[in-house]
Amino acid sequence: MKFILNKNREYNSEFKLIRTPMIVTKNRLIKRANNQAKELFGFAKKNTLTDMKLYHLSPEVQLDGTYTYEKEIQMYEELDEVDQLNSFWFFRDHLGEGFIATIQLKKYHHHIIITINDSIDEDTQIETNIENIQHLYNNGSTLFRKIYDHINSAILVIDPITSDIVEANGTAVEFYGYSKDELLTLKISDINIYSQEKIFNEMRNAVNEDRNFFLLKHKKANGIIIDVEVYSFPIKINQKNLLVSVIHDVSVKNELQTRFKEMVKSSPTAIAILDEDITVVDVNEQFMNLFQYKRVDVLGKNLKNYIVPEGCKDESSKKGDTLMDGFVINEEVVRKRKDGKLLDIELVAIPILYNGKITGIVVKYIDITEKKKYIKQLELYKKVFEYSNEGIVIINDELKVEWINKAYTDMSGFQLGDIKGVEAKSILENSITSNDFLCNLRDCLLKTGTWSGEIYTRNKDQKLKPLALNVFTIEDDFNRVTNYVAILKDLSEIKIYDEKLKVLTEKDIVTSLYNRKFFINKVNTLLEQNRNEHFSLLFLDIDEFKRINDSQGHYIGDKILINFSSRIKRTLGENDLFARYGGDRFVLLLKECSLYNRYSLVAKKILDSLYSPFKIDNKQYYVSTSIGVSKYPTNGTHAEELIRNSEIAMETAKESQENLIQVYSHGMKEHVDDALYIVNKMRQAISLGEFNLFFQPIYDLKTNELVSAETLVQWRDKQSPPSQPGSFVSVAEQTGEVHRFGDWVLQRVCQTITHLKKDGIVPVPVSINVSVKQLENTFFADSFKSTLERYDLIPTDIEIVISEHVVITKQDDLDKTIKKLSKMGVPIIVNDFKLGYNWLKHLDKLKVKGVRINHKFLDITDDLSKNVDLLRTVLHIANVFDLRVVIEGIKTEDELAIVKALNCQYGQGTILHPPVAAEKFKKILTH
Repeated sequence: MKFILNKNREYNSEFKLIRTPMIVTKNRLIKRANNQAKELFGFAKKNTLTDMKLYHLSPEVQLDGTYTYEKEIQMYEELDEVDQLNSFWFFRDHLGEGFIATIQLKKYHHHIIITINDSIDEDTQIETNIENIQHLYNNGSTLFRKIYDHINSAILVIDPITSDIVEANGTAVEFYGYSKDELLTLKISDINIYSQEKIFNEMRNAVNEDRNFFLLKHKKANGIIIDVEVYSFPIKINQKNLLVSVIHDVSVKNELQTRFKEMVKSSPTAIAILDEDITVVDVNEQFMNLFQYKRVDVLGKNLKNYIVPEGCKDESSKKGDTLMDGFVINEEVVRKRKDGKLLDIELVAIPILYNGKITGIVVKYIDITEKKKYIKQLELYKKVFEYSNEGIVIINDELKVEWINKAYTDMSGFQLGDIKGVEAKSILENSITSNDFLCNLRDCLLKTGTWSGEIYTRNKDQKLKPLALNVFTIEDDFNRVTNYVAILKDLSEIKIYDEKLKVLTEKDIVTSLYNRKFFINKVNTLLEQNRNEHFSLLFLDIDEFKRINDSQGHYIGDKILINFSSRIKRTLGENDLFARYGGDRFVLLLKECSLYNRYSLVAKKILDSLYSPFKIDNKQYYVSTSIGVSKYPTNGTHAEELIRNSEIAMETAKESQENLIQVYSHGMKEHVDDALYIVNKMRQAISLGEFNLFFQPIYDLKTNELVSAETLVQWRDKQSPPSQPGSFVSVAEQTGEVHRFGDWVLQRVCQTITHLKKDGIVPVPVSINVSVKQLENTFFADSFKSTLERYDLIPTDIEIVISEHVVITKQDDLDKTIKKLSKMGVPIIVNDFKLGYNWLKHLDKLKVKGVRINHKFLDITDDLSKNVDLLRTVLHIANVFDLRVVIEGIKTEDELAIVKALNCQYGQGTILHPPVAAEKFKKILTH
């Protein structure tokens, strides 16, 4: 009968007309069954069969020993080659009763129509046709032999009453090792070594475990005991109940199971065995170590409640459903340990199929927490590489480009697609390099694994760029080079900066002239290249620049330096070398002419150029310079020597205050050497105690009363006769040593006065001489005040004596210091008092308390009457300004008489009392 499957037609009536059990499958799943099929398998409803497969309606093993699940697949595969297929099949109904049937499979479109002929095993047919079946068997029916003798499984027919083996197929004979006659003389108990109690227990276990087979141990003829699975079903022949047993050797299966368990146990990976309910059957040691649970904690439990984080439990349940549908899972998940720590896990879950049915799941847990960290680190490194400011090129072991980062693209213009797979040397060949360079690079990498240096390479637009190149190799665990990494840094900006820096290292920032270092190197180079030529080196110093800089500020000072250098440059030739030596000092190298002294003409031009004032911010500043000259090769053969000698000549010109240009001579060096000797000796003298302090009394000539004293210093060098301050103070002022020397004098005077007060002696004011250099120090007044406070003295205890030069120069910084001292109450005394309106006016502004008049006015070798008249006038003017006048250096009775006759109240000199040391001065005060 033609059976048509079409959703658009009604075929229920046709289907019902077919009296043979029939099912229709699609993709191996039963989609439809007729009533005869429903009744055959004992189901109440036909739709119970829907979505079942043949192996769901069969024992686990077919009669030929093939597993039902495998045989079903094999049968469908054979049907792919033909349109129709006939076969024997071992079924079982819903009660577990087994029966053998012939089945016919026919393809129709996308469906398979299966017709079942169960005449072999249907009870009613056996009863009516048993004689025919028995006849077939007794007469060696081909059909029955095909079913019975030639199947691969051992089959025994047993009398359940007597336990006699009444029939055995050829496979059973071969399996047990007996002849057929021998085998038919045995009882089943001769083969089955289990006791009745054990057999009963096994039957109970089979019922509890829903098994349709028994696990027993059978003994072969050779005495070997084997594990067997026995599938038994009843059959009735000639009204006699018999039992058919199909026996399978499961020794190999058990061995495999043992091996599987051992494999799970010894696996380095955590493994859990789950049953079909997703509960734990077993876990290995690695599982317990990984998740910190003991085996007893999780056996029979759902792992979802133990190792699955709260937010992942739904996902875990879905995975269980997926596995029970027969799918394998390999995913990365998050699981947690017993202590709550989360782990990154690679989960591999495989369903366990037994007899075509999923009976459990093997789950493997691979801890990839560290791997994930490593991957994150790699991703981080990749981002670091990608966003690095330095270009990175990764090259494979075939020396071809694999990867570049964004920085390399930015500096070269090449995208990865432009150069991926390109030989790396092509990048370098586009550079300004040689074959020797490429060979050296390769050799260096082979020897040391690294190379670094600078190259010039062209970018995509063929523009040349300087690059810093660093190449190193990457090796695997076997020391094989797998990659080369080239790190490139664009040096364009650095090169520009280096050029600017070079200019800065050669040029002075303020004046843009060459600096000292460049000048010295250049001079030495020129002298080396022109040994037979004559040169002059001029050393220039701006007069009184420090005073201008300190009083007007650095802004004006810098403007003066700029204007000064600008004017001088206009007087020079293009080959003359002019530089700022430092501070307010400049140096100039001139190539001399054989016919005349060129330095003389240039020096005069320089002085003439400075005649007019500098106009800065609407103010005028007059600037002059002192010039020292040294000649090559007469005064030196290298730059340092020429500069030193021209500087000595400049210092000589500055001291002379008459000749602004001085040419170096040997005598100048001796003078400088003497000054240096004096300075060094002074520094030693203070620490060696070679300076002696003396006090020369000053008297009231009318009362003969001691009113004050002047401090004098004598230097007693052990190698030289005693020297007075005039022989070394000027050197101290020139070299700056006067500050240390002056501080020593002040400290000693303060100590002397303090000791007098402690001894109950009322001291008189003591005067000390302070140089211009000391007063130029803006901190002098504050330092002077703190010294007085340290010794608990008052300002009137010490008088400060300044030279007339301080008053004449009218320097703002000096005036500020003097006024600050006067405001503190310190008496200011001026030496060498002279006449002059402006002089006197300024004297009043400085709040000067007294003056000292030089004893030259008393010199009888000169015109005495004229000197006396002049002295009388000076005394009169001083009295008008209320200045206390002291005439110094009175040596004779005649000079003393003149002073008294002029009505001068105060005097000092050897005729009154010579200078005395501190102890004698103390005695004078006590008497």
